[in-house]
Amino acid sequence: MNTVPDHLEGKAREAAQVIIDCVLIQNSQAQLSESVFLSPEFNHTGYGNNAVLVVLHEEGPHRPFFLYNNPRLIEMYEALTEELALVSLWCEQCTDWCSAIYTMDK
Repeated sequence: MNTVPDHLEGKAREAAQVIIDCVLIQNSQAQLSESVFLSPEFNHTGYGNNAVLVVLHEEGPHRPFFLYNNPRLIEMYEALTEELALVSLWCEQCTDWCSAIYTMDK
């Protein structure tokens, strides 16, 4: 399923679409589960506080886009970072298994 989940709105929808688009450019056959995109209600865990979106990347075709500390994958991380910036968003890795997407301060 490579569509933005219905429960996401506003900047969260935008962020999810950017992620999906980046993954599909890299691998047009990739399949992302809707369950990797969590809305801000996930904040109760302490991860991604004030984020517009929390992304689970424990596994799946989108995982390499969130691993900034792997020299072999840095180009994928940078591509996602650049695309998010075009819509005034940025990404922060919270743990090895999730990242948070935030709006840029104006």
